[in-house]
Amino acid sequence: MADLSRLGVVVVGGGIGGLTAAALLARRGYDVVVFEQAIALGGCASTFKRRGFTFDVGATQVAGLEPGGIHHRIFEDLSVELPMAVPCDPACAVFLPGEAEPIFVWRDPVHWTAVRQRQFPGSEPFWQLLQRLFLASWRFQGREPVLPPRNLWDLMQLLGAVRPDTLVTAPFALMRVGDALKLYGLYGDRRFKTFLDLQLKLYSQVDADKTALLYAATALCLAQNPQGLYHLQGSMQVLSDRLVEALVQHRGQLRLRHRVERIHTQNGRAIAVTVRDNTGKTWRHAADIVVANVTAQNLLKLVADETNQLPTQLKRFKQRIDKLPVASGRLWFIWASRQQRFLKVARRTCNFSTITRAPLERITRYLFQSANRGMAALPTEKQRLPLLRSLILVNGGRAARPTIVP
Repeated sequence: MADLSRLGVVVVGGGIGGLTAAALLARRGYDVVVFEQAIALGGCASTFKRRGFTFDVGATQVAGLEPGGIHHRIFEDLSVELPMAVPCDPACAVFLPGEAEPIFVWRDPVHWTAVRQRQFPGSEPFWQLLQRLFLASWRFQGREPVLPPRNLWDLMQLLGAVRPDTLVTAPFALMRVGDALKLYGLYGDRRFKTFLDLQLKLYSQVDADKTALLYAATALCLAQNPQGLYHLQGSMQVLSDRLVEALVQHRGQLRLRHRVERIHTQNGRAIAVTVRDNTGKTWRHAADIVVANVTAQNLLKLVADETNQLPTQLKRFKQRIDKLPVASGRLWFIWASRQQRFLKVARRTCNFSTITRAPLERITRYLFQSANRGMAALPTEKQRLPLLRSLILVNGGRAARPTIVP
């Protein structure tokens, strides 16, 4: 067996994926170093602080903290205490255009079933399909298959994860959510499709016509017991802090404000990275293994050589990436009065995952009418922006914000 202490691993990017890989590898004896170009960890689940308040700048919810969930298993493996968290109930509130009250997606399956049957009559067969696909996929994922398999060991792991109930997903593997809606005669229900689109644009960045059905089954069913979505007490930064704790505990290294500019390859394998620190100094850092926790587009830039040529095995991958549509963006704007009395401490976190064309007055009125959910002062007409509206809610120094979907 190889001496793992002599195998050097470079992890590019200190997001949740990179930190998780680094901590688990360090736990198993690898010599791990993480290079992160920013001054804060967490990637899309990082935070920033202003005037005593902590703001989540990307993800505000986390899944897999329940017993048997992926984060629960990871932290158990790392021998690190699981972060304190509060279940999101409801998981989100969806405001449909022209409607005064939101639709709540509740954690209790019985409660949520009653709500959706009342709101969308005739849609239950569709939801039951999602639930069957979700449960089969969830059990399959829990058996840790290796995808895609690259060698015989990977293939054995994949086959070992397959069970008879996994095969129920096979006929739907290439379907989109829109296809399933057509299958059940629901595609023409504009209100129902809008309800799905608003959530899927948050989870997969595209609407029902472009979201894979198997992915949507997990995204739309994960919020209910015995799984669920959670708010971490403090902020999302707690997740990164726990992973860093495990990394350091197992003698891994972390380098902030260090940018990896190139991944060097030889005979189809990564052998080193070029690193630039915050002073401008660059050097080549040798590695036996490189884990790139970056986007697909950035990965291609990192592995290209001086003549912008890619390794042979990545050329076909580049062709697939080049066919992708231009990525969409979303502008976040956080508005607050300079006067301290604008913000009042909310007793409980109020999480609006998706709001479409919801006037700020309606959101605020709902807050005042919802006992123990939060309070905020209504800004004057002159203080509102004509195109973007955002409402800050504060919970013990932690700010949560709604997503404004144009």
